[in-house]
Amino acid sequence: MDSTLIPDTKYLFAECITDGALDGMNEKRRTEIIHCITKYLDDLLKDYHPADSDRKNTRKVSK
Repeated sequence: MDSTLIPDTKYLFAECITDGALDGMNEKRRTEIIHCITKYLDDLLKDYHPADSDRKNTRKVSK
């Protein structure tokens, strides 16, 4: 994989989601798939707003 196109963390994450299907793709198609996956997840996380119950039930871990 050309590391100038996709950071390693995004590649590994996409590899986990696709369960190895990226291995059989050419570089251009693999890059398109990874960009699509990461854009979708970025959009989901950007729009995420935890519910009040999520905030209240979060446990604090003491050290």
